[in-house]
Amino acid sequence: MKVLLVDDEPDIRKVGRLSLVGVGKFEDFLDAGALEGIELARSQRPDLILMDMMMPGMDGLAALAALKDDPEWATIPVIFMTAKVQRGEMEQYLAAGGHRRHP
Repeated sequence: MKVLLVDDEPDIRKVGRLSLVGVGKFEDFLDAGALEGIELARSQRPDLILMDMMMPGMDGLAALAALKDDPEWATIPVIFMTAKVQRGEMEQYLAAGGHRRHP
């Protein structure tokens, strides 16, 4: 499975790589900031995208919208990641195509 982690923080991407490759044994892992992440998603066609929602310049919702505009990439599942969520933000994420999972 090819996983793409989109986050503006290099340290978060480093921890993601250590966790997913080292612990999770994912063999094909890519990481980038928002703009680079969109290009990588288009060129590498990951099976899953882990998307930070709070990034400067282009936030996760804008990056997701850029991908979902093209039917070729619209089916890639995206997991939203964020340090905090307000009720209004959760509604935005759900409206953008997110799904709420209950334990």
